[in-house]
Amino acid sequence: GMLAQEREIAIDEAIAIALQNNKEIRGYELKADEQKALTGTAVALDKTTIYYGTDQNNIADNNHPLQVVGITQNFSFPTLYNSLKKAKRIEQDISITELQMQREELIVQLSMNYIELQVLREQLNIYEDIDSLYMNILKGATLSNRTGSMSNLDLLNISAKQQQISLRLKGVRYNIDNTYKQLKNLMGYDSSFVVSPEIRVIDLTNRLINSTPYYQLLRNREALSAANIGVEKKRLLPDISFDYFLGTNFFDQSRYYHGFEAGLSIPIFAGAQRAKIKAARLAMDATHYFSEYEIQLLEIKQVNLLNSHMRLKEQLDYFNNTGSQLYDEIFRAAGLSFENGEIDFFRYATSIETALQIKLDYLNNLLEYSRVTLELNYLR
Repeated sequence: GMLAQEREIAIDEAIAIALQNNKEIRGYELKADEQKALTGTAVALDKTTIYYGTDQNNIADNNHPLQVVGITQNFSFPTLYNSLKKAKRIEQDISITELQMQREELIVQLSMNYIELQVLREQLNIYEDIDSLYMNILKGATLSNRTGSMSNLDLLNISAKQQQISLRLKGVRYNIDNTYKQLKNLMGYDSSFVVSPEIRVIDLTNRLINSTPYYQLLRNREALSAANIGVEKKRLLPDISFDYFLGTNFFDQSRYYHGFEAGLSIPIFAGAQRAKIKAARLAMDATHYFSEYEIQLLEIKQVNLLNSHMRLKEQLDYFNNTGSQLYDEIFRAAGLSFENGEIDFFRYATSIETALQIKLDYLNNLLEYSRVTLELNYLR
């Protein structure tokens, strides 16, 4: 029908589309570009002063006052510019790492959304099958009730069971609709599509904590606070100023007189600056302790997730080795026994629900397994 026409988008393609279209990611990319542009601001010299003046006391050889044009430039001590540049480079690294974290965050969100939709579609198939089974049984039961071979109470019970399944089916359809909308929103994708029918079991990448962007971010923040100490220390160095001027007048026998001055501005009253250096040192220590604490939390989180991962993997393996055969067997045997009149509808319904629960538990485990594996692969 209609669905056959829709294009199927596999999980990897969905992730690629999202990374390209997602507005938040775009924002972080621009922030990274901004930091890159700001690295050029480290060597920002003061404005150049150009001045003109004349002074009646300043008389040239031709007995007329000189008119003086000059140019002044102040510099910080050259090593300060290097320190500022280093700090700016680390800020650029931080913005790149933040972008990487955002991308990974999106990959996790999108993958979970995608797999959730796949699980819901599996549930939909199961409930649709059971729903149509029960509908047929209800038709037969209604006939039997008319001919008097089934009591009203039994018919009401069968009808109630059928409605129960029908309501669950509606609930799943509603969830599919919501999850599908969320997925499209994350992808920034307008056209309709379907997810792959096969749910891919995500492999564990065994990623080391120190290769995660979050770890890099913590270390970069430490590096930045260390670089800031360097900047504040260099501010204790003297500033340098150069002044070049030229004097002349426009009377007979005028000449050009050159002048030059160089000066150092020395921070004699450096108490405030020393306080800033001390504060920068304290900030660095604080950042270091904060990082160590966050890394410990990550390690604990990783251990907990790995334990969950092993438990869920065992449950999935159980289903694949035993559970899925059990599900098929119960379904088949219950169907045969019911058709042959060996069991009544209620024994049949109980068997179907037992089988259904095995399959639903498996799907819930698969969803949880995917979540835990993604958390481990993109630890943050």
